[in-house]
Amino acid sequence: MKQTWTFEETSKAFLLYLILPSGQVDMNNPVIIKTAGLLGKTPRAVAMKIGNILHADPFREKRSASGLSHGSKVEKEVWDHFLSEGIESFAEAAVSLSEEGIINLPDSPNCGSEVIFLQKERIGQQILRKSVLAAYGGRRCITGMNCPDLLNTSHIKPWKDSSASEKRIPQTRSV
Repeated sequence: MKQTWTFEETSKAFLLYLILPSGQVDMNNPVIIKTAGLLGKTPRAVAMKIGNILHADPFREKRSASGLSHGSKVEKEVWDHFLSEGIESFAEAAVSLSEEGIINLPDSPNCGSEVIFLQKERIGQQILRKSVLAAYGGRRCITGMNCPDLLNTSHIKPWKDSSASEKRIPQTRSV
């Protein structure tokens, strides 16, 4: 019997879609397995949901990607929510994944035992960084350098000059 995915469950899979490189969306990936346990789904179901999210991605054709074609309307609802409300509206899903040790947020106890820093950062900046790094395979988009600790995610258009809708579409306006 098929289990229907809720908006909240799909939001968690959506965050994985943003941060996992496409080659790592596999039912054997430990992140997918752990997320499946959190959601009460199978790893195969989580990997397939991410494929459905890809198919609903309004920017997928620019990347020559197709995804799985037999999704449900909830993937489009999550995309619409993301495009209208921005990454900040997924904070609850991100915290849930962080608390389970699936993703790391900068102020999360999963980031290590000691951290001291003072930094002003926009809400959703870490998800933007992971999303852009995933889009370029963890390498600098211009030089091809592969050292994530030295990589800096930057907006193509200055944040202050961006419209509200442009601020909500991180992968298409960042390098």
